[in-house]
Amino acid sequence: MAEGSLSVSTQYTWYSKGIDPLCEHEVRQFLRHAHRVRSLQVPFDNHFHLLSVLPIKTFLFPKLLSLSMVLHTNGYLHLFLSPTLRRCFLPLIHPDLKLIATCCATLEDLTIKVPSQSTADELSLLSDGIRLCKRLVTLYCPPHLDNNLLLEAMASWPHICSLELSDMETVPTVTFRGLFTALSRCPNLLRLNMSMDVAGIDIDPTAESFQHTTLESLKPTRSRVADAEAVARIPFSMLPRVDKVTDRWDPWNTEISFQKHWDEVNRHLDLLNGREPQRSQSPESEQDTDYCC
Repeated sequence: MAEGSLSVSTQYTWYSKGIDPLCEHEVRQFLRHAHRVRSLQVPFDNHFHLLSVLPIKTFLFPKLLSLSMVLHTNGYLHLFLSPTLRRCFLPLIHPDLKLIATCCATLEDLTIKVPSQSTADELSLLSDGIRLCKRLVTLYCPPHLDNNLLLEAMASWPHICSLELSDMETVPTVTFRGLFTALSRCPNLLRLNMSMDVAGIDIDPTAESFQHTTLESLKPTRSRVADAEAVARIPFSMLPRVDKVTDRWDPWNTEISFQKHWDEVNRHLDLLNGREPQRSQSPESEQDTDYCC
C-alpha cells in the first residue's frame, strides 16, 4: 500500500447456530494457533458449543496473560484459564471461582462485578474464592464485609498494592479498629477504596504505636462522618503518607453529602499538618460559593 493511503478494515458478523462442533482436524488447528494468544476478550457465548469437543483438562491458551469475560460463560470458564494468567475480569460471581485460584497461581489483577441481588451462598463463594488468590496485587470486588472477614481476606494477600472493596448497597460495618488490624497484614498496600463505618470511632490514635507507612490513597466510599476533627487525627497519626481522604462521590448523584463530610475532615487534616486548608473540589462547594461582579 502506498504511503499516505487509507487502510480500511471490515468487521464481519457470523452466526454458529446449527453448526456442528469442531472436528478433529479443526481442533488441532485451533490448539496450534491458540498458544500464541496473550490477551483475550470474550464478549458473548454464542459459539461456545463449538468448543464442546475440546479436552476438559487442556489449557487452550497456555500463554494467556489477560482475560476479560463480558458475559456468563455457562460452564466454559475452565477452557479460558491459563497457568500464566496475570489479569482477569469477570462480570459476576462465577461458580468456578475457586478454579481460578487453582489453575492461575500467578494471578495478580482480579476484577469481579458483584450484582446487588447476590445471595448469601454467592457471597460466601466469592469470599472463599478470592482469598485463595494469594498473589493478588490489585483487586476490585465489592463484597459485604465486617472486621473479621476483612482481616481474613487481607491476610490472604500479602502482596496487594491496590484494593477496592466498596459496597454501595449495604450499611458499612468495618470500623477503624478493624481497618488497621487488617492493614498490618498488607505492608505493600498503596491504594484502598472501601466502605467503612466511621461514625463510631473505636480507636484512639494517640494511644496506638502502629503506623502504615506505605498507604498513599484512602477512599472510604459512602461513609458518613460524625466528628470530622476526630476522624482527621486518625490518618494524621497512623497514615503519614495520606495527606487527603476522599469519598468517591458520583457527579450524577444529587446526594453528595458524603464528600462534604470528608471536605471537613481534610480541612482539619491540613491544619494538623500545618498547611493552609485547600479549596474543596466537590460540586456542592461550587454551588455554595458566592460570586461578586
